[in-house]
Amino acid sequence: MFALLAGMGNLGANLGNYFGAFLLQLLGVQPTGAAGDEEQFQNLWFAAVVSAIAPCIPLVLVFQLIPNISQKDPIKGSSSPPRAAL
Repeated sequence: MFALLAGMGNLGANLGNYFGAFLLQLLGVQPTGAAGDEEQFQNLWFAAVVSAIAPCIPLVLVFQLIPNISQKDPIKGSSSPPRAAL
């Protein structure tokens, strides 16, 4: 169970990094450190708003994503019965 939780945490962190980099590239926030790079930061506020709101999306979807059954109950549409834990 811990390995599954750790794996999902790593997957979420990696996807967050990739989507964040994609969003910055999409918005044109790509400073090079040269003089006159101020215009590169014009859309940075939008990226900050998206990064602040995005973690709230799973909270809205939690009742749709988690089934309302016990771990021992069979899942609708599954042909195999649940197995006992070790």
